[in-house]
Amino acid sequence: MRENRSARLYARQSDGEDVALFEGGNPLPFFWLMLLGREDVELYCIRMRRLIAAGTSPSRATLRLDKLRALMQATIRRSYLERHFASWLGLFDDWIYFLQISDFSDMKIYLDLYSVSLYYPTLSQFEDSLFRALDCFDRNIATGYEESIAGTCGHEAHNRNRRRFERFSESYRVKAQDDIYGLSNRRIHLERNSLPNERGRFATLAFLLALITLVIAAIVGLLIIKK
Repeated sequence: MRENRSARLYARQSDGEDVALFEGGNPLPFFWLMLLGREDVELYCIRMRRLIAAGTSPSRATLRLDKLRALMQATIRRSYLERHFASWLGLFDDWIYFLQISDFSDMKIYLDLYSVSLYYPTLSQFEDSLFRALDCFDRNIATGYEESIAGTCGHEAHNRNRRRFERFSESYRVKAQDDIYGLSNRRIHLERNSLPNERGRFATLAFLLALITLVIAAIVGLLIIKK
């Protein structure tokens, strides 16, 4: 069984500490992918291949993005959301603004994607999957991204920052509640719906038994009359 692997989006802050802001899994949150350019993917995979060739773990490679360019890249792709994921536009806008005002002392957004790359048989296949995602955004091709917190912006990571995305974004709070309670509500509805079904089955069985009893009684009556 595979272990639970987590990707991270993090910032190097003014005190020099690297702080995770959001966490994701496989598949990667697609808001993260909207930050990327093809050259970002190419450089990241080149770094990983060089580490592998040197006999060093590629986990040391980190995808580094110029903050302003990455946010502009994602904003340009907003039309993709307008067409295919309109109900998530509010969350996207909040997420972009939150990244804009967060403490990135070196103006770099860091993505640690190594854990997710392990789900792919080869690094080349992982690289190709990232390129395909970018092509879908830029050519406005519909995809089946998961419409959840995990599938869009990722869950807010545990950190000591006073500015919290959950407090900042009402859309995040609403969507998170939907994630938590949506499945439970569906289960409750299913349980409620099952009760009439059970009663219906018992009623049908009782009716059949009564009908059989009447038929048997009628047959017995006819036999008695003939005698």
